[in-house]
Amino acid sequence: MIKNKPVSKGENLFTAQKYISNLYLYLLMKRHLREVLNHVFGKVMLCVWFCLLQLVSLSQPVSISGIVNRYYSVKSVVKDRCDAYIELDNVVGLAIGDKVMIYQHAGARYDTTNTTEFGRIRQFYNSGNYEWASISAINGNVIKLQSFLKQYYDIASGVQLIKVATYSDARVTGTLTSQAWNGITGGVLAIEVTDTLELLADIDVSGTGYRGGIPYPNYPSCSENFFVRSNNLGIWAKGEGLMVRSSTNEHGRGAAVNGGGAGGSLNAGGGGGGNAGQGGNGGSQAESCPFFFNGGNGGWAFDYLPDHEKAFMGGGGGAGHQDESRASSGSSGGGIIVLRSRYVKANAHAIKADGANVISIAGDGIFGDGAGGGGAGGSILLECSAYLDTCVVSAVGGNGGNTFANNISICFAPGGGGGGGIVRHNGSSLPASVKISSSGGKAGLVSNALAGCDGTPKDASDGVDGYVVPAYTIPEVNHPLPQISYVSPDTFMCKDDSIMLVALFNGGPYSVTWTGNGMRQINNNRVLISPPSSGEVWIQIMDSIGCVDRDTISIRVNALPDPGIADEFIILLGDSVIVTVSTGDSIFWSPTKGVNDINALDAVFKPVVTTLYRYYITDSNRCQYRDSLLIRVKQCSNLNMPNIFTPNGDGKNDEYHIDLVYIDAFDKIEIYNRWGEKVFESTDRAFRWDGTWKGVLLPGFSMTQKTRPLIVSKLDTYMREKSPIIHSKRLLDELFVFI
Repeated sequence: MIKNKPVSKGENLFTAQKYISNLYLYLLMKRHLREVLNHVFGKVMLCVWFCLLQLVSLSQPVSISGIVNRYYSVKSVVKDRCDAYIELDNVVGLAIGDKVMIYQHAGARYDTTNTTEFGRIRQFYNSGNYEWASISAINGNVIKLQSFLKQYYDIASGVQLIKVATYSDARVTGTLTSQAWNGITGGVLAIEVTDTLELLADIDVSGTGYRGGIPYPNYPSCSENFFVRSNNLGIWAKGEGLMVRSSTNEHGRGAAVNGGGAGGSLNAGGGGGGNAGQGGNGGSQAESCPFFFNGGNGGWAFDYLPDHEKAFMGGGGGAGHQDESRASSGSSGGGIIVLRSRYVKANAHAIKADGANVISIAGDGIFGDGAGGGGAGGSILLECSAYLDTCVVSAVGGNGGNTFANNISICFAPGGGGGGGIVRHNGSSLPASVKISSSGGKAGLVSNALAGCDGTPKDASDGVDGYVVPAYTIPEVNHPLPQISYVSPDTFMCKDDSIMLVALFNGGPYSVTWTGNGMRQINNNRVLISPPSSGEVWIQIMDSIGCVDRDTISIRVNALPDPGIADEFIILLGDSVIVTVSTGDSIFWSPTKGVNDINALDAVFKPVVTTLYRYYITDSNRCQYRDSLLIRVKQCSNLNMPNIFTPNGDGKNDEYHIDLVYIDAFDKIEIYNRWGEKVFESTDRAFRWDGTWKGVLLPGFSMTQKTRPLIVSKLDTYMREKSPIIHSKRLLDELFVFI
């Protein structure tokens, strides 16, 4: 190594320039790098802020209040083991994927005798049946469900469909309720929250259930004791319940299943509605008649078992009897709440389905009539994982109506209290923070009467308390029907080709069946096919209970182009042949030697040696035909015509024949003797002559070729169909036999 090498002035200048240049590049790169980083950082931060905003927006609970469900009248239900179709009065507001609730509100079999047993349940049948499901298709006013239905429904008894309100997180900011029952739809609040439901106001369907009875027009009477009666006035004096209303059962003391009975005669009170608890009886008739207990019977109670997948609105209270147009109507029962939520944060707010109290007071101080019964508590059905704080759950019966006597000695009868409702929940028990009340409603009282009944219910009774049933889950079939979500589209293919078809399924596992011609390899959702002709391929999937879905794929098989070319041509060296393709849009010949145009449909071939050509023809359907053509090249040569043979039986040259290997067409051969007599004739190209004439072996002879042509055999050559032969014309010489 050389140390302390002297540096020239020029080298110093070069080094300085190089340093300055590198410094400039460094600073320039640094500036650009900073700009790039700032740009990238800005984009990243923008993306981060956008994502954060999305997360924040997604995490914000939806504020809800008022009525969040939609209600539809069901016109028909068609179901089998696998499919379920529901016809509605309209489908406004419904979409595929929506969760819905089907509910039948009436249709029980009950006692019809004109006794105190009237209206007692004998068989529920389909009344109270309900379940959740999801929509998979909508066609007109008919929806198809994603799963089969667990329950059966009787349209004649009244069935409605409720669109379930679904949220990720929801906050109740104003009273959340249901549409009031109108005789066809309503009375049900159904809500599903994936995560947290927070209450800043009550959930309250109180008084939205079965309706109270309406007092009949004035008719004074005493001690009437009928339990069912028809006045054909179209006024339903009994409280509404599971009984299907008709003109034959609209009046009387008997309960309308869980609807309270009407006051029987002179100013008797109406019975309270029933649910889990029986409704209280109405008070007895006024003192203007002899004492006789004929107040309306309280609505009957239902027995709810843990596996009892039914829900009922609270029964309406029966109307009080009137003869002075001062009676009060029965009040409506509580509705139904079906709630599914992971968490409930109630903030001490309530979830209520109470029966309504009778507010109006029967009598005005001058005239008096009977009071109506209170509505029964409704049904609260909870499927929640946890309650985060204090939550009040109430399904209390409504109070019966009061009467006002204005200091007279006649006491007009109050109404009975509504029975308590039912609370069902999914746990074995509820935490202490959940405060449940399902008590029966109080009977009404007499006020301002001079008689001893003042301040008393006058034989009217309170409603019976309801109760709580654990181990509840919302009836819902979690068995999606088999559904083919995708299949390969209809397609076309070329004959002898193969194609892979694909299908995609929702759910599973399924048993998969492919049907069609030309199946080669089947692998569950894929199949390789090579069909011989056009047709359809079917796919069917079947689940564990035998439900199926099917779809088809149409396959058009296009024929391959037929070139109309022979397998082989023979030409003489130096000659050529034109090969014309009768079909196809394009062609490719290989190899390229000996052909004038490898893409011509009428190519000229002139190989110098025998050559095997491969060709590929493609038509307008993109179908390709592949084959080969052999062109044999023959060397031109004279006929090999022997001029002597010795038919003496020594095994050598005993027969005369000509090698016709280069002659493609042969007519016949004729042999003459020197006198012009024909001694042999044959049309067989492999002829052999043994030297006999007329069966006699000719004596010794020799064979001589003459130069002058004499027609002894026609060996004119010509172009045989699809194959060239020798292009010259040649005649065999005359053969003379010397004897």
